[in-house]
Amino acid sequence: MALFSRKAAPRGPTRVDEGWFIDDDPDMRTIIERLFSNAGQRLRLFADADAALDALQEQRPPFILVDLDLPGTDGFAFAQTARTRPDCSDLVLIAFTSSHEWIVGDRVRQSGFDTIITKPLAAADLVDTLWRELADRGLVPRDTRPSAPEEPIEDFDFTAD
Repeated sequence: MALFSRKAAPRGPTRVDEGWFIDDDPDMRTIIERLFSNAGQRLRLFADADAALDALQEQRPPFILVDLDLPGTDGFAFAQTARTRPDCSDLVLIAFTSSHEWIVGDRVRQSGFDTIITKPLAAADLVDTLWRELADRGLVPRDTRPSAPEEPIEDFDFTAD
C-alpha cells in the first residue's frame, strides 16, 4: 500500500501504451505481467536495472515499477540515475518492495520515487496506486481505472484458461 507520494506538475494527456517492471524474480515478473495484461495494459519486463537504464536511452515509458532489492544496480540507484535525466523528471517511479515502508521510506523518497508499494498486496491496491499517480499527471482520466482482483497477488491463479 502506498503511504506517501511525491507529486509532479500535471501535464497534457498522453496515451499510456506500455509501462515497465524491473524485478530479478522471474515468478514475480510473470505474475505482474499477467495482472497488467488482464487489465489491458502492456508491460515491458526487465530482470535488472542496468538493462532498463540502457533502454531509457531509446524509450521513455509513462511509469516504471522497480523492485528495490535488485542485484548489481539496486532500485534506489536506478531511481537516482533515472531522475538525473531531464526527460524522466515527470516519469512515474514506483518502488516495489517486501520491506516495510517505515524501514525504507526515507531512502525511497530521497532516491526520487513517487510512491512505494509494499508486498504482499492486493492487485487492486497496485492498480489504484498506479492509476492515481498517472491521473495526477494528466496521463489518464481518473474515471477510467482498469479493474483488478481484490485478492492478494500471492493468491492469484494464473493458469491458462
